[in-house]
Amino acid sequence: ITCNRNADGSFTQTIDLVTEASGIKTFYLQAMDGCGNTSEKAIDIENLDSERWECTSASGIKNLQIEMDAGYLEIKQYEGREIQVYIQQNDRKTKIEQEGDELDITRDGIQWLDRKGKAIKILVPKNHIFNEMDLKLNAVDGVIDSLKANELTVSANAASLEITDEIQTKTCEWTANAAEIEIQKLMSRETDLDCSAGTIRVTMEGDISDYYLEGKVSAGSLEYAHQEWDGFDDTFCQGEEDAKNRIEAKCAAGDITIDFTKYE
Repeated sequence: ITCNRNADGSFTQTIDLVTEASGIKTFYLQAMDGCGNTSEKAIDIENLDSERWECTSASGIKNLQIEMDAGYLEIKQYEGREIQVYIQQNDRKTKIEQEGDELDITRDGIQWLDRKGKAIKILVPKNHIFNEMDLKLNAVDGVIDSLKANELTVSANAASLEITDEIQTKTCEWTANAAEIEIQKLMSRETDLDCSAGTIRVTMEGDISDYYLEGKVSAGSLEYAHQEWDGFDDTFCQGEEDAKNRIEAKCAAGDITIDFTKYE
C-alpha cells in the first residue's frame, strides 16, 4: 500500500495485492486520518484487476501492430482462446482497433522523454502464430516472454525491450536507436539486426554452423560467437553461404552481441 499526501492535506492510496490464499475472496482496508477518524473499504480480490484495468478481447487475429509512445508494455502467453488487451482505466491516449484479422494498438501524443506513461498488457493464447507483427516503441520499457510470428518487425527508439523466453519467426528485423534490446532465444530463418546506437544482445537457437553472417561495423562493435570486430567501415562474412539460416548485422555507433545455444 502506497499512501501519498495531496496538496489539500488529504491522502491518496494505491494498493498492489498479490495473493494465492485459498478461499479468500474479500479483504477489508481500514485507514485513519490525522484526526483519528477511520474509514473502511471492502475490496473483492477476484475482481481487483477489473477495478484498475479495462480489457478488450479480440479473436481471429493474424496481424498485430503496436505503435507506442512512452510507458510500459508487457506481452505474455496465457491459457486462453482470445487475445486480451488491458489498459488502465484512466488511459485516454491508447486506441485499440480491430479490422478483420488485424489488430492495431496505438498510443501517441505523449512526450517521449516522459517514461511515466501508462501501461499496456497483452495476453496472447499459447501456440498462437501471427502472420505479421510490427512493434514501434518510443521511450517504452517492454517485456515479452514468448512469441510466434511468420514476419516480425521491431523498432526501438530510446527504449528498452527484453525477451525473457523465445521468439520463433521465419523472418525478423530488429532496429535499435539509442535503445537496448535483449533476446533470450531467437529462432529465425532470416534475421536483420540494425543498431545505430545502443545495444542488441541475442542468442540464436541452434548450432553456429546453421548460420551465415554478413556484418558491417562503422563506429560500433560486433561480437559473433566470441569473435569481435570494431573499427571504421569494416565488412565481413562468417559461415557457409548455403547455411539454412542467415543473419545480417549492421552497427553504426552501437554494439551487437550474437551468441548461440550450441557449438560444434
